Amino acid sequence: MKYELILVPGVLSYSGLVEASQKDPIVSVESKEIVDAVVDTGYFKLLHSYNENEEAAVPTEASFFNEEKYNEADLKKLSKAEQEDAISKLAAGNEVPQTKNESERIALILQLQEA
Repeated sequence: MKYELILVPGVLSYSGLVEASQKDPIVSVESKEIVDAVVDTGYFKLLHSYNENEEAAVPTEASFFNEEKYNEADLKKLSKAEQEDAISKLAAGNEVPQTKNESERIALILQLQEA
């Protein structure tokens, strides 16, 4: 059986039993023991598991944001560029109002998540 794990939002990178970064947040693992150990670190969530015969569903980035919602504390840890990236992904092509500062960006992200 294969498992796909995703780095939780707000974590920049992880290096240990598996390696992941914000640019490449998904890792594939074939061992349930490794999955359990990596998820127990708190840095990853199980995204998908599938049998060898089953096709791997390729999740979209939008589904990552819908699966794990940001909270205000997580958003404050992100850089301005990361916050703006989250806004553009959550807006999914819709026109997004401009923000002037961090508190406006955080409020907008929280609002877009609820939509």
